[in-house]
Order: sequence, then structure tokens, then C-alpha cells
Amino acid sequence: GFSVGELEYDESAAAWTMPLGVRVDDERGNFAGVIKAIPLAREIVRGAELATKKYQTTEVKLLTEEGRLVYSTKTFRVFEDLSQKDFFKKISGENGFFVAKEGGQEKLFAHAHSRGFRDFKGLGWVLVMEHDTAEVFVSVRQLEILLGIIGAFLFIVVGALSFTFVQAISRPIKRLTKGAQDIARGNLDIKIDVRTGDEI
Repeated sequence: GFSVGELEYDESAAAWTMPLGVRVDDERGNFAGVIKAIPLAREIVRGAELATKKYQTTEVKLLTEEGRLVYSTKTFRVFEDLSQKDFFKKISGENGFFVAKEGGQEKLFAHAHSRGFRDFKGLGWVLVMEHDTAEVFVSVRQLEILLGIIGAFLFIVVGALSFTFVQAISRPIKRLTKGAQDIARGNLDIKIDVRTGDEI
């Protein structure tokens, strides 16, 4: 019913393309011909590329299952072998994410394998998105700093309140203790003025 070809360079389009063929039948179900489409490779990942433009360091790569580069949003060579790169070795499962070093930078990688559609099993390509962790986690670091400042402020406030509370409790006890000592020394005329409104 349909055919999906391998990535190839189309001279007329001066671009890398992936030919698609779809069978066309007449109204009686007889074979009438084939419609051929040649989408550009960059259009295949354009949706993912647009969805990830939130970060300056974002790079989108489309790889074959063997690790050959089909497309990248940065400068690239078609079919460059990336299979020995650390990030490619960490790709496992149908999709997922991980942190790895790439080009001396720590980066966050997310990947998804193509699953095909209906009768088409797919080409086994892998879509990889990468972002510098310094840029992605900047809001997390800002939150950590903010929480540290709030925590220090709360520690000071709680410390001050605790000191005030301890003073409020211990001051009447100290007065009673001093009065008891004065009475023990024989001063029976002493009057202890404690007005806490509680058991003390």
C-alpha cells in the first residue's frame, strides 16, 4: 500500500529527502498508479525543533538506529557516525532522558524512537534533544538560593521568637527563685510580684 525509502540526496531539490510512495486505486479497487512525495529531511523534525526553542543551547538531532546523523539543527554532516559518542551509548529503551558530557559541557538529553504508523514499522530512527544543564537548571538553582535565603530568614525569626518565649517563661521563675532564697535567709517581709496569668 505504501513505501518509505531511505534518506537520499535529491539533486533537483538540492537537499536531503526521504521519498514516500502511496498506492492509488480507482473506484473499483483496481490499481491506478502511485503518488510519490519527497519531504525534505529538515521538515521531518521541524515540529520538534519549534517546540524546543525555549533554550538557547537546544539542539535537535535525528539519528538512524546505528547512530548515523540524519539531521541536526546545528551544523552537521549527513550520515556522520555518532555511535561512539557517550550520549549515543546511553540511549536505551523506547524513550527517556539522561545527563551526559558532550563537547566538554554537561547536557540534558531526551530521546524517542520512531514507532512507525499502521502497517509501516518505521525506520528505527531516534530523535534526540539536548540542552546545556546550566541553562535548563538555572531556575532550579535560583529556587535553591531563594529557599536558602528564606530558610536563613526563618531561622533568625524562629530564633528571636524562641529567645523571647524562653525569657518570658524564665523571668518569673528567676524572680520566684530569688524570693525563695531571700525568705530562706530570713527576710520574711519580701513580696514577689509575678503576674503571668498562668500556673507560675
